[in-house]
Amino acid sequence: MSDATLRRTITDAVSAENIACYLIHFPAKVDYGDQRLTMHESEFKEGRQHVNYINMSNKQKVQLGNQMEKLIYQYFSEVLVYCRHGIPGWLLRLLVKYPCASAVIRAGEKKVAAVFGIGPKKAKSILAKASGSSQMVSFQVQHIISVTAREILHKQELIDEERLYLQGLYQSHKWVKLLCSIIGIGLNSAIALLLEIEDIHRFANAKKMASYFGVHPTYKQSETKW
Repeated sequence: MSDATLRRTITDAVSAENIACYLIHFPAKVDYGDQRLTMHESEFKEGRQHVNYINMSNKQKVQLGNQMEKLIYQYFSEVLVYCRHGIPGWLLRLLVKYPCASAVIRAGEKKVAAVFGIGPKKAKSILAKASGSSQMVSFQVQHIISVTAREILHKQELIDEERLYLQGLYQSHKWVKLLCSIIGIGLNSAIALLLEIEDIHRFANAKKMASYFGVHPTYKQSETKW
């Protein structure tokens, strides 16, 4: 609708108007689903709210992680080598106690090795990297790094707890067991699919269900030959 009306501005108001125009002009294209599914909707409504809460917590964790990466880059870049695939939990636990290179050096090998997930060998490597740092970090920045690391760990702990809670509620559901029998689908994915799909019969075919999740393939072809 936006392209057809030659609109280039995208705001919430413009998007809402485009959706309204589409609903008005193409009512036959709109599928509101099976109206008989009110029982399933009420059955899984609270479950979807719970999943939304977990997803919101995960987004907050990602935002905190992005902030932490910037702080590490600015004030303790020597340990970035350990962050190729995200910030590991052991590094976050280290930063809670010792948020900069000088703090790590003051702590010494024994205390660094005592942090869960590090050990003596890794502690020596961390101290070697920290000893090459000349970065001066204020107590205020150290506090920010420590608090941010603690909050990321807290968010992950909260997410894990809520996922376990959901598993306890839905792992015995017959449809969850059926979904888990499909190779590649684990318990968390099966529960999420159950709560979103509600009842497979509300989708006329697989294409409509794929469209609902936004993963349907699209085909584009041009006659131009190069």
